[in-house]
Amino acid sequence: MKKLQYFVGKVCTIFVTPINRNFKEENPASFPQQMYVYFLGIVESIDEDGVWLIQLHKNLKSFWKHEQIVGIAEEEMLNPDDESDAAEIDKIKKSDETARNNLIKENPYIDPVALANLAKS
Repeated sequence: MKKLQYFVGKVCTIFVTPINRNFKEENPASFPQQMYVYFLGIVESIDEDGVWLIQLHKNLKSFWKHEQIVGIAEEEMLNPDDESDAAEIDKIKKSDETARNNLIKENPYIDPVALANLAKS
């Protein structure tokens, strides 16, 4: 339990066993945003029962039992006001834009499989 305290106060993604919700089917228009809401946040505390997360966009909390957790990953935080971070953010945005443009150039018609693959990236 002591080693897990490393994650307290940090932005992390929680990887869990399968749950009984299908976020993609529930609301395809906002998928995959729900994934960020439920599984990404600031670790508020870790105790013998599980992990408490504070969601990034709202002051809501999530709780995950240890039995459900497969892994915890600390996330990199980029500050747009920092010059080197801003360059990295621009690089990510350009990469995303290039991927979207290539998708359109390769096939002028809507390809649902390609769109699904892009959504996964």
